[in-house]
Formats: sequence, C-alpha cells, structure tokens
Amino acid sequence: LALAVAPIYAGFALTQALMVTGRTGAYLRVALASVALNLALNAVAIPLWGASGAALATVVTELAVVGLCLRALATEEGGA
Repeated sequence: LALAVAPIYAGFALTQALMVTGRTGAYLRVALASVALNLALNAVAIPLWGASGAALATVVTELAVVGLCLRALATEEGGA
C-alpha cells in the first residue's frame, strides 16, 4: 500500500481542485468511476492474490482517480 500514498494525496488535491473550480459534475463522475473500478478490481484480485490483490486494486484505482481528475481539469468548463 505504500505505493498508493502519492496517488492518494494527488487524488485528494485534484478532487478538491475539481470542487473549487465548480466542476462538481466531473467530481461525481470521477467518484462513481473509481468506486466501480475498485469493486471490479477487488472482485478479481482478492480471490487470486488475497490482501496483495486488494492493495494492487487500491493502487490502480488511485492512479485512475489522478488520471481522470487531470483529464477533467484539462477538458471541462467550470460551473455546476
């Protein structure tokens, strides 16, 4: 899980940037996508690799949050 620390902090900062810039719809889409991705990855990874699979799913999900936030900040207009 140590690998997830940097993406978690980056994701937190980027999700706050979405909120501050009024991109609440983008924030909602990022949140929903990350929940769906994490559930799907955990459903596959935990039976195969146990706790290590859960950790891997977390790292991948947090990296996805960062990517989705960066994309939203680069492409979407501000406002609700």
